[in-house]
Amino acid sequence: DVDVDGDKTTLLQSSEVGVLDWQHLQVESGKTLEIKRDETVESELNSKQWVSVHRGNIDEVSNIDGQVQSDGHVYLVGPGGLSVDGSVEAQQVVLSSLYIRDEQLTGPQAGLESGDEPTFSNTYDYSFGSKPPLAQDEIERSDDYLRLGVDEPDIVDENDVERFNVTIGKSGSVSSGNLGKIMIFGPNVTNYGTVNVQDEGQLLMTAGENIY
Repeated sequence: DVDVDGDKTTLLQSSEVGVLDWQHLQVESGKTLEIKRDETVESELNSKQWVSVHRGNIDEVSNIDGQVQSDGHVYLVGPGGLSVDGSVEAQQVVLSSLYIRDEQLTGPQAGLESGDEPTFSNTYDYSFGSKPPLAQDEIERSDDYLRLGVDEPDIVDENDVERFNVTIGKSGSVSSGNLGKIMIFGPNVTNYGTVNVQDEGQLLMTAGENIY
């Protein structure tokens, strides 16, 4: 369910793992996106363990200039680039400009180690399931080592440093809850702002084309 009250939009999530694909993943300055668990739904997990995944599109940088708030785990995924000049506050936060597929989140493969295949990628040609937005056409798999000789797609925009990357601006802030984690993934990760983990929390910032 979605409730809009002035500058505040509240998403009420009714499943333990929610995935929402946005046509434009943008939170304007002065606006608030709050993500809440539907307390009427029975679950063995408490609200801090629920996962809410929000994916932008490859055609634009996803801008978080306002506030994103949640008691649970929030993934903000902008494969075209992710820029945070506002604030993100949740028990656990994942900021990524690398795509995560449904297969990693729901279904029989969810939460399982993927062996030699990455969890986050814009370009990888996976051996099963859906493809990320810039995946190559499938190649012959009789010898996986053949993949090493295949050029990866160009995912650099020399005219826009935020394109395809994760950037936390000078006014940007990202905060986790107690014992929570903040994970930031992208081909390039730049932080000019504030990243704050609470009470033995963990921070992981990793730059690369594929994150395992």
